[in-house]
Amino acid sequence: MSILAQDTPTLIFYAILLTMAAGVAWIAGVFRWRAADGPDRVLPGQSMWGLVAAGGSGFLVWIFAQAAYAVLRSPVGLSAQTQPTAEFPFRPRDIAILSTAPFLIAFVFTLLADRGIGGRGIFGQLGLRPKRLPMGIGAGLIGCLIVLPLVFTAGAILEPIYDHLRYVHPSEHELLRAMGEAPPRIRVLLAFGAIFCAPIWEELLFRGHLQTIIRQSLLRLSFPSPPMPRGFPISVAAAEPAAPPDAPAAHGTPALVAGVAIDPGVASPETEPVRDIVQGIPNRLADPIPFADRGPETGVWQTWVAIVLTSAIFALVHPLWMSPLIFVLALGLGYAYERTGSLWTSITIHAVFNGLETVLFLYVLHGPHA
Repeated sequence: MSILAQDTPTLIFYAILLTMAAGVAWIAGVFRWRAADGPDRVLPGQSMWGLVAAGGSGFLVWIFAQAAYAVLRSPVGLSAQTQPTAEFPFRPRDIAILSTAPFLIAFVFTLLADRGIGGRGIFGQLGLRPKRLPMGIGAGLIGCLIVLPLVFTAGAILEPIYDHLRYVHPSEHELLRAMGEAPPRIRVLLAFGAIFCAPIWEELLFRGHLQTIIRQSLLRLSFPSPPMPRGFPISVAAAEPAAPPDAPAAHGTPALVAGVAIDPGVASPETEPVRDIVQGIPNRLADPIPFADRGPETGVWQTWVAIVLTSAIFALVHPLWMSPLIFVLALGLGYAYERTGSLWTSITIHAVFNGLETVLFLYVLHGPHA
């Protein structure tokens, strides 16, 4: 039933929900124009083909793993008692395996590909450093107070549109339907796939790779940067003469490293050791690195274009009737990733959303003993 057809207490509930979301967003500074202009995750002069190769190959591994299992579990040869129906081609156990194993295999493969192509620093560039996990979870929980009320309210508003168009859609995602029909052990595996496996893989692929590639491509077209010297990051050539060894760099005085302004007096939680930078500058390179030639300009519109395009693609890979809601969710995930520079933030929001959907379906719609 739509929000427009609800009784007064329900309408008040949604109004309170949206007011809370708006208040948290205001306090968090979401409405500031520059807030979406997040850190750049590809070093100046660094090729993005590594990200393309890692993400693309990971996606193919994910598809292949699902297809391989589907072929192995073909209904041919099954007994009549175990034969899946045409309406539901896989049994709950099959859905449970498909919602866990391919996601984990693709996630691990993509991480290894990133590590092999981009080195140890790639995890900092993508916002996946383990030490940032607590901050990412905290920021993600705050983000949930903003994003999830918008998604749930949009879902309530969408129903009258479907009714007006006479569009009949399933009442739940096939994963949730499998949960409703599965025994307790299979339900645990299905919930694990929905709450853990799907968020970490989908965020790594869509926000960590696709959104990063689109955004960095737009930024490079808008703010061309000089190429890095060969051999980076083992050795970085200085753009200015190095200071004497006994002369420490002045606090707050930016130094140029390969054309990139680095303030030695500002510490970043994301740092990566780099040898032979410039004498007098701490032997740490802030990670991610701001683009060199942006000047007073910002990359806000480039960021939002990347967020919107990635969200549209992310929504289209989901069932059509869910696409509008997934698009709203993805906008929040993309913004959270850019705002915090941490993939743990968007993973947390995604996991909480899937968790709430699972709990609501199992214990509200189907009851605790269904």
